[in-house]
Amino acid sequence: MSLQVYENAAYVGETENLTVRYNNGYGRISPRNCFQGGQSANCRVNNLILDAAKNGHRIELWFTESSDRKTLEERLIARIRPPWNRK
Repeated sequence: MSLQVYENAAYVGETENLTVRYNNGYGRISPRNCFQGGQSANCRVNNLILDAAKNGHRIELWFTESSDRKTLEERLIARIRPPWNRK
């Protein structure tokens, strides 16, 4: 897939297990996870998605499989500098 497809991405992340990450990370966030030692990135990104949806923005989730997911994530972040990723 061409890198051009990703150029409008707001956030880039990686995971070893998509089902676990989505269901227990982004899909089920309790307030206690948003404090120190919790899943602050999940809370922050979920809030950004909610705000974007409330403002009428189109939300798309894209997934790709990679044998070197961390390197792919680093390269995508460096190349497209998604605004929701922290530096």
